[in-house]
Amino acid sequence: QMERTHEERQQLQSQKEKIESRLTQLSQQQTHLLAKQQQKQMELAAAEEDERRLQDRIAEQHRELAKLEHREQTMQDAWAEEKLKLAKEEERLHRLRESFQRHQSDANDWHEQSEEAARRWRTGCDKVRKIDLHVLNTAAAMADLYLEKERLSEQTQRVAGQKAALRQRRSQLLAADNQLRGQRRRFEDELHAAKIEARDLRHQIHSTRTRIEEEYQVSFEEILESGASALGDYLAEHAERNSALVGTPSHASERQSAESGSRTAFQGGAAGHDGERTGHTAEEEEASASDDSAARGASSQSGDAVLAASSTSPDAEPAAGQNGRDQAACRIIDSRPPISAAPPQITFEEVREELERRLARLRRKLKMMGSVNTESLHELDELEQRYQRLNQQLEDLVEAKATLEEIVRRINAESRKMFLDTFESIRKHFQELYRKLFAGGEGDIILEDPSDVLECGIDIVARPPGKELRSISLLSGGEKTLTAIALLLAIFKSRPSPFCVLDEVDAALDESNVDRYAAILKEFKDKTQFLIVTHNKRTMVVADTMYGITMQQSGVSKKMSVRFEDVGEDGETLVNPDSTVRTGSGSDSTAA
Repeated sequence: QMERTHEERQQLQSQKEKIESRLTQLSQQQTHLLAKQQQKQMELAAAEEDERRLQDRIAEQHRELAKLEHREQTMQDAWAEEKLKLAKEEERLHRLRESFQRHQSDANDWHEQSEEAARRWRTGCDKVRKIDLHVLNTAAAMADLYLEKERLSEQTQRVAGQKAALRQRRSQLLAADNQLRGQRRRFEDELHAAKIEARDLRHQIHSTRTRIEEEYQVSFEEILESGASALGDYLAEHAERNSALVGTPSHASERQSAESGSRTAFQGGAAGHDGERTGHTAEEEEASASDDSAARGASSQSGDAVLAASSTSPDAEPAAGQNGRDQAACRIIDSRPPISAAPPQITFEEVREELERRLARLRRKLKMMGSVNTESLHELDELEQRYQRLNQQLEDLVEAKATLEEIVRRINAESRKMFLDTFESIRKHFQELYRKLFAGGEGDIILEDPSDVLECGIDIVARPPGKELRSISLLSGGEKTLTAIALLLAIFKSRPSPFCVLDEVDAALDESNVDRYAAILKEFKDKTQFLIVTHNKRTMVVADTMYGITMQQSGVSKKMSVRFEDVGEDGETLVNPDSTVRTGSGSDSTAA
């Protein structure tokens, strides 16, 4: 037992030395543990004293030994506890060192910031001095401007006085202008009324001419050339009656010549109505003849007056035929003897009522003959106007058609040129990409009708390696897919865009074809961005970032993403270890 106790003592002594050395090291690092270390040293000293007493009483007090063993176990537990505390203190010391380094880094940053703030303060002081100088210069400039303002104010007052005088002068001129405008307006109203009156007179003349031509089928020029006059007939009849009363044969001959002339003039105008006048008596025919002569005379008199007015009017009708007829009528009227050659004792105003009664009787007789379509000329004018309007529209449409045809021709020519240029570019890229995707072979796109490139279709012919030239409809599914990819990328290469979306285009491709397809995508990566939906892992290798959609729980989907640059060579994720991508059955992956 003494040996055992000695061994235990030696062990305790060695442990004590270790603890003391360890506590000595810790005392240098952690000052707050010195108190605990001194307490343990006191306990160890007490334990040594107990051991010495036990050595003296070892044979007598075995119970003391048991107590010492128990105390030794307690000390071991305390040592283990102290060891654990020491580890915690080491961890805390490590954290304190990191905090010290962080604070030191912050202090360096604060020092740099303070230097930057001092530099900015010096710069600000320089700017303040410059601003003060600028303020002084501005104040001097403001003083000059105030002087200039006072001078301009004086000029403004003078200009305002001149402006007031000009306004007063303007008011006077406006009043005078208003008076002149009122006079001008009155003159324009009078001129407009005169024009309306002249237009009514011209319309009345035209209506009279038209009615004479429609009712009697005799032109106005023929009536003027015949020399018939209602006043002349009345004077002849009056002279005949006077001669009959006196019994002079010369007057009877004059009467017969006048009657024959009047009847001849009337028969030339009313030859078409002989069948309707067969039931009239000789007296009625004579009266009708005299009435017709009176009507023609009145019409000729009114026609003479209105023709004279129309010849002097500035708004005469522009028609060449009408002007010619008016000029001929004027010449005939000028060649006739004037009315003033008639006996002065009888005037037209004196016999006007009787002549109008005769004219009314003649109109009643014409009314009995039946209605005449007087709207034919108006309808003819409307048809002529419509023809002119439609003809003008037709000319405009023909001109517009020619213009549109020229535009279409230019557009077709430009479209043909653009189509051929684009077609040749796509064809060149298609041939190149086809050889790369098939590792050989030959592919081409041809026009069905080269003479009509804008309307014809496009046919694709392909010859995979080791096969004959055939249409795309005779290729297998994978060959069709590669051909379509070649055409799509050829178009994309001719007309690039910022990004391209490919949705499971590699579904029908085997591994070798997928590798060539991925190699083509690598060539395009520097020029554009691809968004690829795929289940093929060989295609995913080409991508920079993958986004996977998985369903870890029933009915709950989750999106995951990973960048290949964040994955190490051994497959370990370097950044964002919680993000994973699952591919294969039950998940979709998008590679970008």
